[in-house]
Amino acid sequence: MSTFIHGKDIVFRFDSQAGQVSTISQVIIDGDTLELRGLAVYAGNGDKIDVGVRVLLGVVRYVMAFAAEQGFKTLLITGERRSGATFGRPVWVKRRLK
Repeated sequence: MSTFIHGKDIVFRFDSQAGQVSTISQVIIDGDTLELRGLAVYAGNGDKIDVGVRVLLGVVRYVMAFAAEQGFKTLLITGERRSGATFGRPVWVKRRLK
């Protein structure tokens, strides 16, 4: 049974070079495409974390592997930057999965 349920929120927690990271987003399933809508990335232990490009790429790689294991062919991640110099900038990442 898939961990991804259309319309529900999903949370991922993992360790990165910057510290423990948690994410939450809404799951949208359209055929073999998985969208994680409104992705929020934050420190998993309540501490402050620098969510830079390295951490974001780690999130994408982590979720890509998990989604591919579940049989999805495409991953779409959408959201909005909530910190940093580009606050408010839309985030849109689309990747083909193996």
